[in-house]
Amino acid sequence: MTMADRKGAGLVVLCSHGIEDALVAPLMLDYLLRLQALDKHRQVLLFTEEREVPALPERQLEHFRDLRITWVPLAYRVEGRQWFQKVRIAFRVLRLARRFLRPFAKRTLLGYLSFAGSYAVLLKSLGYGKCVTVCFEPHSLYMLEMGVWGGNSLKYRVTQYLERLQMRHADELVVPTTAVREHVMAAGRQQEPVLQGITIEVGQAAFDGPARERIRQAHGFGSDQVIAYVGKFGGIYHGVDAYLAFVEQVAAAAPWTRFLIITQQEWVKVIDAHPERRRLADRLVVIPPVPPAELPAWLSAADLGVIAVPPTPSQAFRTPVKTAYYWAAGLPIIIPKGVSDDHWIAEQEDVGIVIDDLPLGDVEGFVRALSCYRSEDAEQVRERCLAAAMRHRDTQGMVTLLQRVLQ
Repeated sequence: MTMADRKGAGLVVLCSHGIEDALVAPLMLDYLLRLQALDKHRQVLLFTEEREVPALPERQLEHFRDLRITWVPLAYRVEGRQWFQKVRIAFRVLRLARRFLRPFAKRTLLGYLSFAGSYAVLLKSLGYGKCVTVCFEPHSLYMLEMGVWGGNSLKYRVTQYLERLQMRHADELVVPTTAVREHVMAAGRQQEPVLQGITIEVGQAAFDGPARERIRQAHGFGSDQVIAYVGKFGGIYHGVDAYLAFVEQVAAAAPWTRFLIITQQEWVKVIDAHPERRRLADRLVVIPPVPPAELPAWLSAADLGVIAVPPTPSQAFRTPVKTAYYWAAGLPIIIPKGVSDDHWIAEQEDVGIVIDDLPLGDVEGFVRALSCYRSEDAEQVRERCLAAAMRHRDTQGMVTLLQRVLQ
């Protein structure tokens, strides 16, 4: 087939997580579905890496077909020989993507996050088409900083090399923070990357008044100021000891505060067995994860939300998804200085409290900030937070951006 014989557009989307993963289903998959609903002129081949291939409902598969999306799950297990699995995946992607893209005049490779972006830039180097990475972050620096990888390890060197290929040679880079943009340009990229944090459907995550009343009454929150944390502990996040030390600090200094933690069952058990748990029994509610559709209701029952990550240098590259959920539900964030762009947005737009770290260094200053939010009209605070969520983290912004970069 000659170039003149080719027509139409083919898009290969590569995800290094499962299709039902919290980093894919409400994010990249949602963006893709919205893109195709707006314009089905392109055909899409979607790759995901699955520990166990989920049995998706037939109606969902039918929706994919209607939007001209073909889903290819790739077997990948985090245990065992990971590099061998990655090489095997790369060869399968190479073979299937080549066959899929061959008929199209316009061919695009979209990698979601830097790992999948590595596949995309390698395929570009083989002449498969234009390369786009969405939410590029220097993952190698995270792993080095956390001590998971050594500076001379093969994983670090290979991952860093592939990230540099993306920074220099991807046709489009969508980056989540200004720190990533500066990092990319310092690596020698000629074209300015596009700045856009990870987004959610803000309207679906917005404040729910009846749910707030119901949940607060069920847990006896009364008129107390409730501080929520949704997420994990350890790794890139603060551990249980540090977080409970923060809770104890604030509980002692501000008797009108209560605390809500929504976390994995394993961490629920750790917290329940912690020595501080008994002393905090009447101030702390800990529950296992709730279905995604129910999360906005639980957040609506709170008054502030915590970003519990230590402000290490590489955290400037991150764009916490939970910030978007907190703001959408009307919650100002509590965030360490230097984390993402969210810390200066919190200050500039009065949608959060910026701290040095957890546990707190300045408890009195923090309590004064809590008191300010407590005395302010709650509806005005929610409107301000919702406006920040819509402005910075709503999916319509991401979809509009992708429409442009995929042209």
